[in-house]
Amino acid sequence: MASDAFEREVSVFTTKLKRRQLSGFHQTASRTAELMRSVVVHTRWQTPAKLIERIQRVGAELVRAAPQELCIGNIVRRVLHIVREEVDGLVRELERASASSRSDALTTGMPPSAFSTAPSLHNLLAANLHNEALRTPELCSAAVHEIKQPIIDGVNELIDELGSLVHSIAEQAPEHIHAREVILTLGRSRIVEAFLKRVAKTERPFEVIVADTAPSYEGAEVARRLSEAGIQATLITDAAVFALMARINKVIIPTHAVMADGGLLAPAGTLAVALAAQHHSVPFVVCAGIPQLTPIFLTDADDFNLLLAPAPILSYDETAALEVNALCDADGGADGAEGSAAAVVDGPARRAGASSGPAGVPPGIACRQPSGRDDGFATDSPNPAYDYVPPGLISLLITNIGGTHPSYIYRLLTEFYNPLDIHFGPQAAL
Repeated sequence: MASDAFEREVSVFTTKLKRRQLSGFHQTASRTAELMRSVVVHTRWQTPAKLIERIQRVGAELVRAAPQELCIGNIVRRVLHIVREEVDGLVRELERASASSRSDALTTGMPPSAFSTAPSLHNLLAANLHNEALRTPELCSAAVHEIKQPIIDGVNELIDELGSLVHSIAEQAPEHIHAREVILTLGRSRIVEAFLKRVAKTERPFEVIVADTAPSYEGAEVARRLSEAGIQATLITDAAVFALMARINKVIIPTHAVMADGGLLAPAGTLAVALAAQHHSVPFVVCAGIPQLTPIFLTDADDFNLLLAPAPILSYDETAALEVNALCDADGGADGAEGSAAAVVDGPARRAGASSGPAGVPPGIACRQPSGRDDGFATDSPNPAYDYVPPGLISLLITNIGGTHPSYIYRLLTEFYNPLDIHFGPQAAL
């Protein structure tokens, strides 16, 4: 019965991910960590290898449901790292106990230190290979009950870390924002909002300029929330960012994920802001939690991006005016090469002459008739959710354990993830 309830829980969660009913890093990461805790609690495993296999299988299913939510894979890797650490600790205890028993059986009368060898590169490599061989530890089956509760405690600590992540980052704000500074921000984020509000509690006078983040226009809500907290906030259009960058002292933005090379997968429009900041030599600061650090590289931006509905940038009323048949009729027919050439009409040409097409076609929209078809039209209006920002444009990354430079991301990745879990599951999307 417990197994059936858990399977239903996984099914409900994957369905919400596919329907995008869970939005944002905090909801998705917290729910994933709670589900991983349920895997440890409800799964019957005789060896740690079976538990690792089960976590990988469930994690791969979640990643396939929402491959763009990179925090899901990060949380699964963190849980796998916790399991492997507990297993390695148990193996070391068993080895020490075995070595102690062998030492007691010796009758040579020599002190134990006489048998120890000096540390060397060869010994370190041999010990590393030995630990790698023990990462599928069937020999620990008799002591599974000794590591189950520590694993659960480790996952609980991870859940607590997610709960206090915003507070931990916000407490560092007074160290980075000083009196009478002008801060530019882009996108809506609980972390950045709490970061700025924490400085307001110190009663330091500073100003925040918020880009409106078209086409979602989340900047208006961010500016309203900051104003309610007593912060002087000014809302500007995205096009005005470069012109105002000369007045900016610091850019502070959120991010969707931090890639293995230190680059960002950030809200659309962030790359333009980063390039403007580099041109004016303005520090570009990123606020992100450790669970947002991803140990994978961005090999293809399209695979990691998410195309949103084009309605905010091209409404359905505007597309209704782009009927190909109407365009062809207005151009005097679409027979032969002459008609095909006349099927591509842009906004300025249509405004220049009344005979170029029907009224109501928005300026700048190109409409073309697909080859071999005479009953439709083709428009391309991509609305990407994210930009990739190279690490060379980033000045500082503020995490819940302190600030770091993008060039040192690899050290954090080796601390919180195991190399064996970078690509987990037999059919994992990552």
